Amino acid sequence: MGIDTSYILIDKKRPTGTVTVQLQAEGIPVFTINRGVAWDSITPGEKEFEALSREEWDVFCFGTLAQRSEENRKTLKRLFSEIKAKYFFYDVNLRTGNYKEEWILSSLKYTTILKLNEEEAASISCMLSGTPGTCKPLTSYKAFCLLATENILKFP
Repeated sequence: MGIDTSYILIDKKRPTGTVTVQLQAEGIPVFTINRGVAWDSITPGEKEFEALSREEWDVFCFGTLAQRSEENRKTLKRLFSEIKAKYFFYDVNLRTGNYKEEWILSSLKYTTILKLNEEEAASISCMLSGTPGTCKPLTSYKAFCLLATENILKFP
């Protein structure tokens, strides 16, 4: 299909990442994201980093789940500083036990396109407002966007 696969890394030591989804009686999904899998160890070599930094990309996609390992957070931080992309697409994907507030706030600094659901928008609003225990629900999407743009640049 003409898709360039030259940047795909193969990890022969770890299995492919999998997620088990169970629906509660109310139809609410509960996710079990397995650890110790290939996507917990995204480690391009110097040759790959150099090649990636020479390219000009339309969109660089990243998400919260791939930041579960320190190794991946270091890789992502380096990619942010070296990659040239028109847009940075961030898939928030807040899954219980698989994120920290600091990862979210740090990721938002680089984001030009944000994908999230209503629950994630409420959680991020509380993070941005600094009032997680007393945060009130959003009144509108516009209010969320204003809060996000006013606060994102404040975080290290």
